[in-house]
Amino acid sequence: MAELVPGTKAPPATLPRLSGGEVALPGSSPLTLLAFYKASCPTCRWAAPFVQSLHAKTKGGSLAVVGVAEDDEDTARQFADELGLDFPIAVETEPWAVSTSYGLATVPTFFLVDNEGEILLTSPGFARDDLREVARRAAELSGGEPADPFDGADVPPFRPG
Repeated sequence: MAELVPGTKAPPATLPRLSGGEVALPGSSPLTLLAFYKASCPTCRWAAPFVQSLHAKTKGGSLAVVGVAEDDEDTARQFADELGLDFPIAVETEPWAVSTSYGLATVPTFFLVDNEGEILLTSPGFARDDLREVARRAAELSGGEPADPFDGADVPPFRPG
């Protein structure tokens, strides 16, 4: 299975939101970063603070971050609480129909989607430069400087999921 590639339409879906209600994917913001993850994945746990940093630095701008937890609600809530995640989190349980529709082969996997539902960037595993590209595109739309989700830390260029 291969992840959906840039230029592809993101499959629409609705999932339960961790804090109540529902989350519609891919979202309606000018840009939405969909972050698929699983709490038991070491790379997901390692990358989540960088995604949170990107969310915090672009909040209220042209980028929305939405997590998609491939976990039950209790596990997803514990993961979010432990790591201080405050972006919207959708909960998806087996058989992971939404993840399958996006072609996930690994977690984490990130998709940057525009408000027309077009996938602009696909990033399986953790790729430092892909998160920087997300920040750059968000800044380009809002007219500001790109946020540094790494706060100047020396982060490896890639970490497989």
